[in-house]
Amino acid sequence: MFRDLIRKRRSIRAYGMTPVSDEEERLLVEAALLAPTAKNRASVELITIRDKAKLAELADIKAQGGVFLKDADLGILVLGNTALAPDQFIQDTAIAATYILLQAEDLNLGACWVNFRGLKDKDGAPAEAAVRRTLGVPDDYSAECVIAVGEKNQIPGEKRGRQVSDFVHSESF
Repeated sequence: MFRDLIRKRRSIRAYGMTPVSDEEERLLVEAALLAPTAKNRASVELITIRDKAKLAELADIKAQGGVFLKDADLGILVLGNTALAPDQFIQDTAIAATYILLQAEDLNLGACWVNFRGLKDKDGAPAEAAVRRTLGVPDDYSAECVIAVGEKNQIPGEKRGRQVSDFVHSESF
């Protein structure tokens, strides 16, 4: 079952008109909050975004790589509490975002990760700062990524398998 899920999951960047239900949103959020965190510090928080103007503003922050966010029905900003887990918040948010992506696939929803960490906005300033201003994120939180979610409106090609022998090393490189 899990193996089928991870083989099937793809990044979906085109969304239909059917809205994400409140129950589906609840399950996506719950999945993120059930993800493991370092030392069980629960350093991950979320902002759910359905306002089309805010989604469009977020989609326009970077020169590329996030324009499809404007067409999503739901965006989920994954935040890391840098004060609570200063050395682990990046890993904690990455795991939570992955759980959202997997839960979306399990619900047959399209989803795609829009990264902001370490990237620049269209003017060359930190993209994360623009996200922080747009959504009022406090300084002690890192705005890592937004997961775009919506009805799948594309069928991506089959995922190419990687040969284990080419990428996995036993005991040493």
